[in-house]
Parts: sequence; structure tokens; C-alpha cells
Amino acid sequence: MATADGKASETFIPLESLTPQERIALQPRIELLDKYVKIDWQNVLVGLNEKGELVLRDKNAVEMQRVAEPTCWASPQ
Repeated sequence: MATADGKASETFIPLESLTPQERIALQPRIELLDKYVKIDWQNVLVGLNEKGELVLRDKNAVEMQRVAEPTCWASPQ
């Protein structure tokens, strides 16, 4: 699949779309990432690409269905 600028777009599966078991399995990788990289969790989504790699995306760049619940990964307040 290609975007308007001709670049190939990769598959993105938001963390919220994964099963609870899949999210739990990814938790250590996300915690390690959060430990070494300052991430603006208010504006970023975490997900997987087709290779099973963690991917960060701007929330505005990903079409998501709005729900009444908060995201499952947020920075501590």
C-alpha cells in the first residue's frame, strides 16, 4: 500500500486493538522503551507493525474509533 507521497505505508495495529494477553506480553518492551526515551504519551500511540515490532505514531495520524475509556498506556501523573 502506498501513501500520497508514494512511500509504502506499514501496517499499524494500535495497542488498544490487541488482546489483554498480547498487551501483557509487550509490557516489558514498552517499559524498557519508556525508560530510555522521553515519550509524549498524550500525543503518541504505541502499536505493532507487520513484523511485530513496536511502532510509535502520532495520534492525529492514525484513524481510531473514539471510546469512553482511556488508552491502556499513559504516563504516570
